[in-house]
Amino acid sequence: MSSQDEDNETTLSIGAVSQATGIPSETLRTWERRYGFPSPERTFGGHRAYKLETIERLRLINLALEQGHRPGQVVGEPVETLEKMLEVTDPTLVEEFEPKRPMRIENPSEQVNIWLEAAQNYDADLLERTLTRAWYMMGPMTFLDIYIARFLTEIGEHWERGDLTVAQEHFASERLRDFLSSHWRPISDRSQGPRVLCATLPGEQHALGLHMAALVMALSGCRIIFLGANTPIEDILSTSKEIDGIKMVLLSLSKASNKLLNEQMVEQLRQKLDPSLSLVIGGDGAPFGVEGVTTLEDLRGLEKFIPRVFDY
Repeated sequence: MSSQDEDNETTLSIGAVSQATGIPSETLRTWERRYGFPSPERTFGGHRAYKLETIERLRLINLALEQGHRPGQVVGEPVETLEKMLEVTDPTLVEEFEPKRPMRIENPSEQVNIWLEAAQNYDADLLERTLTRAWYMMGPMTFLDIYIARFLTEIGEHWERGDLTVAQEHFASERLRDFLSSHWRPISDRSQGPRVLCATLPGEQHALGLHMAALVMALSGCRIIFLGANTPIEDILSTSKEIDGIKMVLLSLSKASNKLLNEQMVEQLRQKLDPSLSLVIGGDGAPFGVEGVTTLEDLRGLEKFIPRVFDY
């Protein structure tokens, strides 16, 4: 969310800054207390309000952390020092990921076509560079909700038409899974927020939706316990009891799964799960109306649900 301060300068809420940079809100507050940055202004209601230039510096800090630097070495440093540390000349980090031919990153259809072509040609370099460029230019939620969602839809349709082989579909899915995982895991590892257990039900082999959900939750300050695909119900139950601090169990159910069987297994899990834990399900195979279970239609719904359930 953005607003205008009394000098007509656009400012951003802490949630908007978290989404734009991939840094959990709780981490931003910790850095503010410990290192004095970011240093937001305050609205009349007492809420944090960040200037736009904060985004550039935080993205550079995040990259430095991903390269192995410690927070105490980078969080308080100015942009110029961070650029030198990262050996980049463009603070927006766009040119570093410029593809080898022209494209308009703002056009989802054009971008998805490039990714499909990369899948057909097994071009891991083009796929990685353009995924990374879109991630930094679009921001996490737009990247996931519009670009990646459309990419997955197109992959399925191209496979059904025979325009993609099974091998090409697997190649694209595996590369995308690695990309998403490489982004949510470091964020989750640095978070001090509530733990969320993520899994798919027995027989469910599709976990890309789960990785997308994990990224949304990590961006919201959650720590992810990722069990992945085809997880036995007993393992979900035992893990939820063995690990301290788990507040939610989240399941991703794809359209390739059996919705009636999903409903039965979700009901079974809800009956055996600790009543204090939230059980949240999503995906095209998720049933609605199961008592004691929250069904979310999309990632935007998950993004809005997290602050409510954890009282952020």
